[in-house]
Amino acid sequence: MPNLDLKSKDKNTILAALFMTLYALLRIVEFICIVTKWSLWSFLGLTDLLFVCEMISILFLAAILLINDNKKTMIIASSAAALCNIIIVFRYLRNIIRFKYLHFGNELLFYIILTLAYVSLVVIINMCRTNNPIGKKVWFIPFILMLISAVNYAVCYFRFLDTYRIINIVSYLLGSVAFFFAGKKLSQEIVVTEKPSIGSVPKNDPLANKYMQTGNADKLLELKKMFDDGLITEEDFEEKKKQILNI
Repeated sequence: MPNLDLKSKDKNTILAALFMTLYALLRIVEFICIVTKWSLWSFLGLTDLLFVCEMISILFLAAILLINDNKKTMIIASSAAALCNIIIVFRYLRNIIRFKYLHFGNELLFYIILTLAYVSLVVIINMCRTNNPIGKKVWFIPFILMLISAVNYAVCYFRFLDTYRIINIVSYLLGSVAFFFAGKKLSQEIVVTEKPSIGSVPKNDPLANKYMQTGNADKLLELKKMFDDGLITEEDFEEKKKQILNI
């Protein structure tokens, strides 16, 4: 059964899911309002479909954060959002090159930055899944890219601001906040395990001397991590340690 007990979730997880939901819902509401106001339902095309798929992916990602925090599923959801924007970028490029629509340049730049934000989020999630320590140093990149996309949008349309564009800017700011908490949460899940140096091993410890002779540092570190994570009991830990050290 899905675990929806919010009390068991940390603050960063809840805030990331909350702001992702607000980001997606606000953009969907703005999209529906524009299409309804100008009666554009019959003119919807591939780009509009890709936008809807992107927002569904973000809502799904927010749900996964709260339900089971499955990293593989999170990668699929964020990759789907990135793919939607990649296709949109190529469509804008085609229009600029083929039809000389140079006024699409600002929107193209916006979608490129937004795509990079999604791609970087995929990378950070994968770093967390594989316990890559680099993730602890670069977790904020999706947040920075999303914030840049919001600022870029605001600068490009500053002279043409209306209710809908203001809603868009607010939604992108909410998205950047969501990526901040998501990245922070993921970085905290990465465990950095340092291998003990020779100088840190007590000379009068027979187990340590045996450990140095056998050279099974990786096995012992992995065993210790399993014990710290509660995957094995202390009795199993001691037994396996003795097997590795051949004592």
